[in-house]
Amino acid sequence: MVRFSHPVWRTPPTVDVAGRPVAVFDEIADSGESLDVVRRATLDAGATCVVTACLVSHSWADPRPDVVALTSDELIIFPWGRRVYRDGTWGPDPELEDALRLQQHGSSR
Repeated sequence: MVRFSHPVWRTPPTVDVAGRPVAVFDEIADSGESLDVVRRATLDAGATCVVTACLVSHSWADPRPDVVALTSDELIIFPWGRRVYRDGTWGPDPELEDALRLQQHGSSR
Protein backbone atom coordinates (compact mmCIF):
# COMPACT_ATOMS: atom_id res chain seq x y z
CA MET A 1 0.00 0.00 0.00
CA VAL A 2 1.46 3.35 -1.04
CA ARG A 3 0.72 6.10 1.48
CA PHE A 4 2.34 9.11 -0.17
CA SER A 5 2.82 10.04 -3.82
CA HIS A 6 6.25 11.50 -2.99
CA PRO A 7 8.84 10.66 -0.31
CA VAL A 8 8.35 12.17 3.12
CA TRP A 9 11.41 12.72 5.34
CA ARG A 10 10.32 12.70 8.99
CA THR A 11 13.66 12.75 10.83
CA PRO A 12 15.60 15.97 10.32
CA PRO A 13 19.38 15.80 10.18
CA THR A 14 21.12 16.58 13.46
CA VAL A 15 22.92 19.86 14.07
CA ASP A 16 26.17 17.87 13.78
CA VAL A 17 26.02 18.16 9.96
CA ALA A 18 26.47 21.95 10.05
CA GLY A 19 29.74 23.01 8.49
CA ARG A 20 30.64 19.47 7.38
CA PRO A 21 30.56 17.46 4.17
CA VAL A 22 28.01 14.64 4.42
CA ALA A 23 27.47 11.37 2.54
CA VAL A 24 23.93 9.99 2.33
CA PHE A 25 23.49 6.30 1.44
CA ASP A 26 20.45 4.28 0.38
CA GLU A 27 20.27 0.76 -0.94
CA ILE A 28 18.28 1.67 -4.07
CA ALA A 29 17.31 4.77 -6.01
CA ASP A 30 14.01 4.18 -7.75
CA SER A 31 12.70 7.63 -8.65
CA GLY A 32 15.67 9.39 -7.02
CA GLU A 33 13.34 11.54 -4.94
CA SER A 34 14.15 10.07 -1.50
CA LEU A 35 17.86 10.79 -1.74
CA ASP A 36 17.10 14.26 -3.08
CA VAL A 37 14.74 15.04 -0.18
CA VAL A 38 17.42 14.00 2.33
CA ARG A 39 20.14 15.86 0.41
CA ARG A 40 18.14 19.10 0.48
CA ALA A 41 17.27 18.71 4.18
CA THR A 42 20.93 18.09 4.99
CA LEU A 43 22.04 21.17 3.04
CA ASP A 44 19.31 23.20 4.79
CA ALA A 45 20.75 21.99 8.11
CA GLY A 46 24.09 23.54 7.19
CA ALA A 47 26.13 20.79 5.54
CA THR A 48 28.84 22.21 3.28
CA CYS A 49 28.10 19.60 0.60
CA VAL A 50 26.18 16.35 0.29
CA VAL A 51 27.20 13.32 -1.78
CA THR A 52 24.44 10.79 -2.45
CA ALA A 53 25.23 7.11 -2.99
CA CYS A 54 23.36 3.85 -3.44
CA LEU A 55 23.95 0.20 -4.23
CA VAL A 56 21.51 0.12 -7.17
CA SER A 57 19.89 2.83 -9.25
CA HIS A 58 17.20 2.53 -11.89
CA SER A 59 18.01 4.29 -15.15
CA TRP A 60 15.04 6.63 -14.68
CA ALA A 61 16.15 7.93 -11.27
CA ASP A 62 16.04 11.73 -11.43
CA PRO A 63 18.09 13.07 -9.88
CA ARG A 64 20.61 10.27 -10.14
CA PRO A 65 22.74 9.53 -7.09
CA ASP A 66 26.30 10.85 -7.26
CA VAL A 67 27.74 7.35 -6.70
CA VAL A 68 26.10 4.11 -7.88
CA ALA A 69 27.43 0.56 -7.69
CA LEU A 70 24.98 -0.93 -10.24
CA THR A 71 22.37 0.49 -12.63
CA SER A 72 19.55 -1.95 -13.35
CA ASP A 73 15.90 -1.65 -14.28
CA GLU A 74 15.12 -5.15 -12.99
CA LEU A 75 13.08 -5.83 -9.85
CA ILE A 76 15.72 -5.78 -7.11
CA ILE A 77 15.00 -7.72 -3.92
CA PHE A 78 17.43 -7.31 -1.04
CA PRO A 79 17.34 -10.02 1.63
CA TRP A 80 16.64 -7.47 4.37
CA GLY A 81 13.53 -6.18 2.58
CA ARG A 82 11.57 -9.40 2.22
CA ARG A 83 9.80 -9.24 5.58
CA VAL A 84 8.41 -6.29 7.53
CA TYR A 85 7.19 -5.82 11.09
CA ARG A 86 3.53 -4.84 11.02
CA ASP A 87 0.78 -4.94 13.61
CA GLY A 88 3.01 -6.76 16.10
CA THR A 89 4.20 -9.53 13.80
CA TRP A 90 6.74 -10.18 11.03
CA GLY A 91 5.39 -11.06 7.60
CA PRO A 92 5.99 -10.71 3.88
CA ASP A 93 6.37 -7.14 2.62
CA PRO A 94 3.04 -6.38 0.87
CA GLU A 95 4.72 -3.99 -1.61
CA LEU A 96 7.16 -6.72 -2.56
CA GLU A 97 4.35 -9.24 -2.98
CA ASP A 98 2.51 -6.78 -5.26
CA ALA A 99 5.67 -6.20 -7.34
CA LEU A 100 6.26 -9.93 -7.69
CA ARG A 101 2.62 -10.47 -8.74
CA LEU A 102 2.90 -7.70 -11.35
CA GLN A 103 6.19 -9.11 -12.63
CA GLN A 104 4.74 -12.64 -12.86
CA HIS A 105 1.61 -11.34 -14.60
CA GLY A 106 3.74 -9.43 -17.11
CA SER A 107 5.94 -12.44 -17.90
CA SER A 108 2.97 -14.78 -18.48
CA ARG A 109 1.69 -12.84 -21.49
